Amino acid sequence: MNLATEHFQRLMDDVSNRYHLHNLSDYIEKNIYLEGRRMSFKNGYQFQKDIVNDTSRATNIVKLAQIGATTSTIAYFLAGMATQPKFNVIYGLPSAGDASKLTTTKVNPLINESPALRRMVDKDTDSVELKKIGQNFLFTRGTKSETAALSISADCLVLDELDRCDPDTVKQFRSRLQASKLQIVKQFSTPTIGGLGISKEAETSKRYRHMAKCGCCSHLWMPSFHTDIVIPGFLGDMTDITATSIKDIAWQKARWNCPECGRDPVLRETSMEWVCENDNDNYEAHTYYISPATACEVLKPSYFVRVSTEFTKRSEFLNQCLGEVAEEENEQITLKDIEAALVDSPLDSSELHCLGADMGQLCHVTIGRLTADGTLLTVHREAVPLSTFEMRRRELCAQFKVVVSVHDTQPETHLITKITDYDPRAWGAMFSSSKNPELFTSHQKEEDKEEGKLNLRLVKIARTAMLDKLLSLFKERKIVIHKAGDDAKFTSQMLSLKRAQEFVRDELTYVWKKTDHDDHYHFSLVYLLTACLLRGTAGSWTNVGAVPIVSSFSTAQRKW
Repeated sequence: MNLATEHFQRLMDDVSNRYHLHNLSDYIEKNIYLEGRRMSFKNGYQFQKDIVNDTSRATNIVKLAQIGATTSTIAYFLAGMATQPKFNVIYGLPSAGDASKLTTTKVNPLINESPALRRMVDKDTDSVELKKIGQNFLFTRGTKSETAALSISADCLVLDELDRCDPDTVKQFRSRLQASKLQIVKQFSTPTIGGLGISKEAETSKRYRHMAKCGCCSHLWMPSFHTDIVIPGFLGDMTDITATSIKDIAWQKARWNCPECGRDPVLRETSMEWVCENDNDNYEAHTYYISPATACEVLKPSYFVRVSTEFTKRSEFLNQCLGEVAEEENEQITLKDIEAALVDSPLDSSELHCLGADMGQLCHVTIGRLTADGTLLTVHREAVPLSTFEMRRRELCAQFKVVVSVHDTQPETHLITKITDYDPRAWGAMFSSSKNPELFTSHQKEEDKEEGKLNLRLVKIARTAMLDKLLSLFKERKIVIHKAGDDAKFTSQMLSLKRAQEFVRDELTYVWKKTDHDDHYHFSLVYLLTACLLRGTAGSWTNVGAVPIVSSFSTAQRKW
């Protein structure tokens, strides 16, 4: 198509308004180029076309890596910006570095290769973070960056690798859609753990599975790496194949196997279809699950067999290559860990104890001590209404001879300041994101109040490090928890925090994230452990005297 013809076609498209949200794939295939050729959804990528043309309020993609979701989504919003009268876009990624890289390596090449888009770019508004195409703007931001905050409105929000994005910034971005008539959300991610990110979003949506129809018997099913791959001469489980053993296996000949007829289903792009598993639910959002067989003409079974041996953590292979929720058992507190810790034990008040309290309208208190072998032994827990907390705390401290207590300072800062002023055994606590090796550092400051100056003893806790320390106690079976009347509630709250990958200051690291359930008892244990370590730094305790001010406690100071 020459320039004159292309210009005439663009004018005709404008007049007829032929490109609507339900057929933006047409614009993409006619006007957007990739590596010198017009983009096409053929040759193994037909599944992307259905997702691009989905006009639901929110579209979620649970995917494996390197499946083309980023490129097709960029093409989608570029088409929307080029054809719709109002289509401002916010594109959010985990880090600022990701945002810059996306613009440089993905967005700019698509624009530069496409004559129709290239002519529409405002050269005076063209940077890594901001572009103007026609009358519409594209804002690209990392959710962990200081410049993530936006005060503008948008019509479309794209969230790339949602599981690793900052949830607070994501909420802020979503609020930017309130004034728009469209309010489109496109979000996708390789999944990490259940109840978080893209998996959580999928729970309240219509869920579409990419099903395969066997070319031999017409059986419709969703092929699984775990059960539906056959390798000649190999009868073991796929998980048994390692980097060492794969050389003895004919993995190159791996093929899909129909569970109905047992033959090669001869999967093709045309034999795959999207099937809704909960069509009767009245959800506005749609979720599409990309499976290893989805791009059956691009990624063969042998590819998945080979790459399964290249990961040190199996959960990463399941997340990245299969698009499955998975978590490492040794990196999470599991139900088995909790059941092993729960015991029938009498309430022992003969020893000196420590207290940890997670504050709120209902304050969760846990009392216990460290034994001689470094075991954290809890003897009592309860949930106390805020209105009676101060009085009940006095009673518990007397009953269990509490020598150190640590309390969350938020949201009841005034109350905790008051308690620390009259009780030399009491500390307030807040979390720190410091990378220093210390599990906590302690401080003392004066608070100016109308009734005078109050002293606040404050311990700053390294959140991730202390949660990791608590996890290690569970895994090493060095924690004993008395059974009580709320064991089910306690268990649920202990399972609410999950260890997941996240970008912190543009660095990929592990952090603890909250899922759907409350986590109050989990943090009351964190405060109890901190209190026990505070007591440990003071040496031998034989009375209930005041706790000296200590500077820090690091993992190197005590062996567990």
